[in-house]
Amino acid sequence: MLGQFFRRLFGGGDGGTTIAATEDYKDYLIEATPLRDAAGWRVSGRISQGSGESRQVHDFTRADTSPNQDDIVAMTLRKGRQLIDERGAQLFDQRP
Repeated sequence: MLGQFFRRLFGGGDGGTTIAATEDYKDYLIEATPLRDAAGWRVSGRISQGSGESRQVHDFTRADTSPNQDDIVAMTLRKGRQLIDERGAQLFDQRP
């Protein structure tokens, strides 16, 4: 109960992730999941490839913020495309 209070107080909500927009790009799926914070909205998203047990996922959050959620959604999709262009399948490499 106390954990739920703190999650709501600090922006964790019910623990669910709201997908504001999706985009298919070069055989990857980009999902924009903007985070609400004191500055407004923060860039946050997920890049995935494949389906079922072979599905690979990379979550990302950036320091970029905006008071406008639509601007952050567009920025998140743009950052997702940039990550795919720069790193491709290396996005899913395990880090030590």
